[in-house]
Amino acid sequence: MQTTQVMPPGLCWLRLLKCTFFWTCVVMNSITAGGIFCFPLFAPYLVEHLHLTQPELSSIVLAGMMGQYPFAAGWGMIIDRVGPWACSLAASCLFSVSFGTFAYLIEHEGISSHRWLVILFFLAGSAAVSSYFSALFATRSHSAPGGLATSIPLALFGLSPLFLSYVATLPGFQLDNGDLNAPKFVASLAVGAGLIHFISAFGLRVRYDIPHAVQQDTPDTQFPDEDSVERTPLLKKLPTSSSSPASTSSTLYSVEEDGTVLGLLSDSYFWLFAAVVLVITGSSEMVISNIGSIVMTLPGSGNAATQVRLISIANTLARLCSGPLADLISPLGVKHTCGAYKFPTTRRLSRMIFPCWALICLCTVYLWTAFGVRSSNSLSVLSIGTGLAYGAVWAVVPSITGTVWGFDNLGRNFGIVSYAPFVGTPIFTYLYAYIGNEACRGRSCWSGTFMICAIATGIAFAGTVVLWRSWRERV
Repeated sequence: MQTTQVMPPGLCWLRLLKCTFFWTCVVMNSITAGGIFCFPLFAPYLVEHLHLTQPELSSIVLAGMMGQYPFAAGWGMIIDRVGPWACSLAASCLFSVSFGTFAYLIEHEGISSHRWLVILFFLAGSAAVSSYFSALFATRSHSAPGGLATSIPLALFGLSPLFLSYVATLPGFQLDNGDLNAPKFVASLAVGAGLIHFISAFGLRVRYDIPHAVQQDTPDTQFPDEDSVERTPLLKKLPTSSSSPASTSSTLYSVEEDGTVLGLLSDSYFWLFAAVVLVITGSSEMVISNIGSIVMTLPGSGNAATQVRLISIANTLARLCSGPLADLISPLGVKHTCGAYKFPTTRRLSRMIFPCWALICLCTVYLWTAFGVRSSNSLSVLSIGTGLAYGAVWAVVPSITGTVWGFDNLGRNFGIVSYAPFVGTPIFTYLYAYIGNEACRGRSCWSGTFMICAIATGIAFAGTVVLWRSWRERV
């Protein structure tokens, strides 16, 4: 027997209010977290008023990018042990301190060196990933990771720079000559993002489950008896009664999970999975970071801004669509109270189809770029393909990580997987810089880079096939 819950009609409005408040906090956290990506908007102000050089500007923005990664696993552990609200509160403090002090220093010229700006932007990068984790994992308590609920914060985080760039064009942030009032804009980021994340620290604790529900007993056709499950061998298929409707729609497996970091790092499949993510995200972020310089080496009417928009749009659409599509073709297993997982046997495909597709897509566009591009007008294939592959993979990595290594430590494990771009992006970026370090024009600047990237994606595809065969019963 199992129980179903019936909500009293008088509590519908309360649940609706809680649901609205919760999702408003998720959306606002996601859409306001991308302040570090707006650095190009106020970089001209720093050059004009603080007389910073290009290396100094690069060090500031690089600090913001790198600040997202060192504490990712730490934020994940806070998510697992305290809750997403704690990360939102931490992001509130970090955004307020970093952007607030940054605005004060650039408004009062000459009172500090650019090293302080580097440190502050590093803190802002850490705040961004803390906010990202708070929104992403807050939805876990209300829906399964990997679906539309996960795709929404992922997509909105990708759109955050675009949203904030429109905010920067408001008349209140413009100087008399039409330039951006950088101190005022950065100060508004400190106040706005800080206040929003502070409120969300309360909103993300809201549960809009059915309160005080009336329980009704119904025949249990979902799981066998708990005691019998606990006595079954690990990974042994547990058949249900032929008379049970569930026997044709689900399969039960008992999976032993090692929740320690040592257990995770001792799993060879984890390193293979991390290597696959490293190749996909590292090579993609190399393209995203250098698309402007690639455009400049080619003739034609194409411009960097167009390519950046194409990458952003493709990335957002992929993140928004991949989660629901993954739920449709490969529903996640549901963990029973005894520790076993129920996996649907009606799955059409494994979720590993998404990394496989991303690698095939990247390999194709990299080969096209290395041999087929003649002008900047042809780069749209590279931009769209990179955006689609990059977004699709990030949309399913949380659900794959949780299904294989357990949802109890998903925040920490996902944070560790997130170190992949921290390592991969510099590798591919320095490869691009090394091959194209001399003055050149045309494909000779980067054709070698994309050939190596295509080979790397081919090797990663073979690794993905190995993972697919190993995890075909669960993912």
